[in-house]
Amino acid sequence: MCYIRALTCFLNPKEWGKVKLKQYLESRCSKLREILDKLLSMYDGLELWTFRVALPYTPNSVNIKDVAEVAEDVAESCQIDFISAIHLKGNEFNSKVIKITEALENYEKIFASIKVNSTSEARKVAEVYNKVEGFIGAKIAIHVGSEFITPYFPLAKTIASTEGVSLTPFIINELKEAIKNRNYHSIVKTFQLSEKFGKDYSKEIGIEYFGIDPSPSPWMDASIAEVIEIASNTYFGDYGTHWGIKKVMDVVNKAAYEAKVKVTGFNEIMLPIAEDNLLKVRAVEERYTVRDLMSYISVCVAGLDMVPVAKPLKYDIVARLITDLKALSIAKKKSLGLRLIPIQAEHGSIIEIKMFGRIPVLEL
Repeated sequence: MCYIRALTCFLNPKEWGKVKLKQYLESRCSKLREILDKLLSMYDGLELWTFRVALPYTPNSVNIKDVAEVAEDVAESCQIDFISAIHLKGNEFNSKVIKITEALENYEKIFASIKVNSTSEARKVAEVYNKVEGFIGAKIAIHVGSEFITPYFPLAKTIASTEGVSLTPFIINELKEAIKNRNYHSIVKTFQLSEKFGKDYSKEIGIEYFGIDPSPSPWMDASIAEVIEIASNTYFGDYGTHWGIKKVMDVVNKAAYEAKVKVTGFNEIMLPIAEDNLLKVRAVEERYTVRDLMSYISVCVAGLDMVPVAKPLKYDIVARLITDLKALSIAKKKSLGLRLIPIQAEHGSIIEIKMFGRIPVLEL
């Protein structure tokens, strides 16, 4: 069975007035959904977990609330799981911090990102993390590095002039088999079937096929931390973890090469703490800290992702964290993301959060 974690369609509205935007999104998304349902019924052995839509940078003159409201309505009517509808640049952000947080709180399917290019922008953007709480933190990401195309939210945004589609499959079980038995066949097969589906869908809908983001990511008991522990033969967070991360990503790259698929996006390992049950356990055991997670980025990890941190957060620490990510991005020549989940709780405590269950709170 091939499980597609995310199929993301990248749309490009030419007009952003509320009425015109709604007409455009309703027309495009209803067709996208119709053809998707038709194609899924023709594919045996393939299941889709989430269907997503991404928009370009939000024009300065546009009302963020209007965009969020329209996108939410269309998502509901067209059975779209999530829309990354709001994308800002750090130099535009100051006056919009309240509007963007309100949009994320009031519209459940809406995600957002902020592109940071400088230390001054990092200081401005750091303010957002004392404005959001809990699940809302998972819906907003900081982006450092060059523009790129990925199906992963919230950094999925339209940057090309043409509309297109990208996707990423679940490969946790396939990775375990490959590392234990040195058998890449199941990953190769998953990548090939995913690409065939993506190409067929793009052809049917008449948009460009952007490729597969092969970045392995977990979901609860399907743990990327477990895969890394198998590869490193040690606990996640102990010495050897860097080696295990590199070994896992080497397997992914080898399989993508053998599958001859078009690769896009991060092409690095995802370590979202709130989405991986073993990562949660290792955090409770105090086997790693946020600084350890930062060090793993230097190997082949896509950023700091879904990290629950205790509030109140110190503004200058968050700003320095973003600039460190920027430095890593420059050194690696890779785009990186940051998602913090601020929690009003003592670090070391365990709290319940919507969608992600019980998660440990780390100290930043």
